[in-house]
Amino acid sequence: SGAGTASQAPRASGSGSTGRPGIRTAAMDTPSQFEESLDLTALGALQGLSTDSGFLDRLVQRYIAEVERRLTICREAIRIGDGTGLRQALREINAISASVGATGMLRTIASVCEHDDESIRFSAQKISADLDACFGETRMRLERYVAEQHQLTQDLSGR
Repeated sequence: SGAGTASQAPRASGSGSTGRPGIRTAAMDTPSQFEESLDLTALGALQGLSTDSGFLDRLVQRYIAEVERRLTICREAIRIGDGTGLRQALREINAISASVGATGMLRTIASVCEHDDESIRFSAQKISADLDACFGETRMRLERYVAEQHQLTQDLSGR
């Protein structure tokens, strides 16, 4: 849901009603919105794999680039009615989405994979739009998660 996204940006807790010191994050305010498209446990586990502060950011940027490349392949496969090529690219997106906990992408891909070739040709624009919308949402949430983790790390190191 794109409504109200501006109010979900990280903000100092003093701007909220709790009065507690520290940072209130979008994830704290609306955990269900994050959890509907991201597996926060998986992201936390990934973050724990390295002490390098830029590790998670690089991983997310690589995920974004790989999915964008494969979505281009999906769009072309949809355009020419190549169900086999579409499913192959979707399997690849599915695998890399699972590795970063992008559960929203997994659900959308599962839905697209239910289509047969005839249905793909008939619903091409909707399928393409659904994939793009879901990826846009996933990308925004991943980037926000990484930014919040950087902010939390800075807050902890500054104390």
